[in-house]
Amino acid sequence: MKYFFAALLMFSLLHFRSTGQNFFKSKPKNLIVEVYNRNNFIVKDEVVEIPFSDLLHRNKKLKPGNFKVIDLSTGKEKTTQVTYNEKKQPLSVLIQSTNDPRQTKKYEVLEGIPSAFTSLTFGRFVPERLDDFAWENDRIAHRMYGPALEKTGELSNGIDVWVKRTDSLVINKWYKLDNYHEDHGEGLDCFKVGRTLGCGGEAPYIHDKLWFANNFVSYTILENGPLRTTFKLDYASFLAAGIAIKEHRTISLSAGSQLSKIVVHYEMKEKKVPIAVGLVTRNGDDKRLLQEKYGILGYWEPKSAESGTIGQGAILPEGGKMAIAEGHLLAISNLYRSEPFTYYAGACWDKAGRIKTAEEWFIYLKRYSEILKSPLRVYVR
Repeated sequence: MKYFFAALLMFSLLHFRSTGQNFFKSKPKNLIVEVYNRNNFIVKDEVVEIPFSDLLHRNKKLKPGNFKVIDLSTGKEKTTQVTYNEKKQPLSVLIQSTNDPRQTKKYEVLEGIPSAFTSLTFGRFVPERLDDFAWENDRIAHRMYGPALEKTGELSNGIDVWVKRTDSLVINKWYKLDNYHEDHGEGLDCFKVGRTLGCGGEAPYIHDKLWFANNFVSYTILENGPLRTTFKLDYASFLAAGIAIKEHRTISLSAGSQLSKIVVHYEMKEKKVPIAVGLVTRNGDDKRLLQEKYGILGYWEPKSAESGTIGQGAILPEGGKMAIAEGHLLAISNLYRSEPFTYYAGACWDKAGRIKTAEEWFIYLKRYSEILKSPLRVYVR
C-alpha cells in the first residue's frame, strides 16, 4: 500500500509541474492608458504621446505592429502611430484623444495586429511643381518653395496656405489637377505670399528690419502619418545685416490641429540674433490680436466674397515683443546659436465650417496656447 501512495504522490507532483506551475502567479493585468485633461475646457482630437518604454515595462512582448489601442468608452480601435528616435528605436505611441473639462479617458493596449488606418497627415517633395514641399492634415494644407522655383527668379521663404473644407488629403489630387487656384468643392489656394513671411514664416529682425532667406535647398522627411508628419528643410547661407546665417527648419503637423510646430536652428558665429515670426497683412477691414505676455499673434483677413476669409495665427510659447512693420504682424524674440527656437503657426478658413469668425479664431489660438502650457497628461497603469 505504501508503494501505491508513493506512486500517487509522484504522479501528482509531475502533473502539477506540467499543468499547474503558474498556479501561484497572478493573472496579467490589463494594460491601461489614462489621458487626463487638466483644463476647464474641452480638448478635441489632441494627439498625445504614450512613452513606449512605459508600455514595454508593463508588457515585454510589445513591439511595433503587434498591438492595438482600444477606446474603453466606445470599444473602438484608435488610429495609432509609432515614433522613433535617431537610432530607429520606438520612442512613443501616438493616439488622438478628446476630453471634456477635467475628464480622464481610458484606453486599453491589447496584443494583436492593428487595423490599416486612413492617414490624416501627409507631406512630400513636389518636383513636378518647381520643387515645392507641401504638407497637410485633415484641417489645413501648406507649402514652401524650393530650388527650381528660385532659378526662375521667384524668391520666398514664406509659408503658403491651401485652405480646404474636406477631411481628406488633397495634395496629390490638387497637384495632378493643376487648377488649385479655383475651388472645385474641396478648397483652393487663394493665399498670396510673394517676398513676405506668409503665414508664420520667420526671419532675423536686425535694426528694425526683416532679413529674408531664400528658397530651401534640401529636405528630409522624418515621419509621414497617419497622425503626424515631420520634415526638415535646409537653406543656403545668407547675410542678415552682415551676419552669415545658415537656416534649418523642422516642421511637424499633427492630425486635428490648425497649427504646425516649427523648430528653427541657425548656424552662425554670433551667440544670438533677434528673430521675428510674422503674419502677412492685407489691405481692408481686418481684425488683429497681439498678446505679448502670451506670445499670441492672430489675424483675420479682410473678407473675400469669392474665396471666404482666412485666419492666420502664430504662438511663441516663451512670449515675444509685438510689432506691426513691413506689412506684417510680428512677434519678436531672440534665437540663440546653441538652442533651437520653437514656435507654432497656422491658419483656418471660415468656409471649412469649424471656425467661422475672428472671435472664434482668437479663442482657438488662446486655448491652443493654454494647452501648450497645460497639455493632456498621460499615465500608463
